[in-house]
Amino acid sequence: MREVPRPLAGAIAGLVGGVALVAVGAAARELLRVPTLPEALSEGATFFLPYALFEYMINTFRSQAKVYLVWGIMAVLALVSAGLGLLYARWPTPRLAVALILGLWAFTLLVVLPGAGYGFLGEDLRAGTLAVMAAYLLAWAAFGIALVSTYWLLVPSSRRRGEAGPVLGRSASR
Repeated sequence: MREVPRPLAGAIAGLVGGVALVAVGAAARELLRVPTLPEALSEGATFFLPYALFEYMINTFRSQAKVYLVWGIMAVLALVSAGLGLLYARWPTPRLAVALILGLWAFTLLVVLPGAGYGFLGEDLRAGTLAVMAAYLLAWAAFGIALVSTYWLLVPSSRRRGEAGPVLGRSASR
């Protein structure tokens, strides 16, 4: 099997990770009653939009305004996921994957949720802080697992021991 070029493999892996993020978030929404990341982002987007732009969108798109907002957020989420996949393709190590998962989880809890009006760590949600933290950790872990797994499937040479040598402090000349 021929390898996919690393940047393309990273972008594809990021998109697959984004799908996993949304899917696990939707499952957690049903089980734990925690809003998904796109829902939280849409709440924050409507809260921080200038009033004139918000009014224009409502008057122009009427009942479809929320649908367009959600699809716009999904498109931005896909672009960000692909960008994170490109970043991972640059340094495909387990450390980077774990750092991405934990960093994005913390960003969601400390920036996205308060920006959406859900409080620090989602404390204003009915589900409770522990359920919110668990739901978003599961969603971001699914992103990371799908990212790494897809990248490894598309770029088999990234699984060789010598490939990650310089990053981990070992020589690549094994």
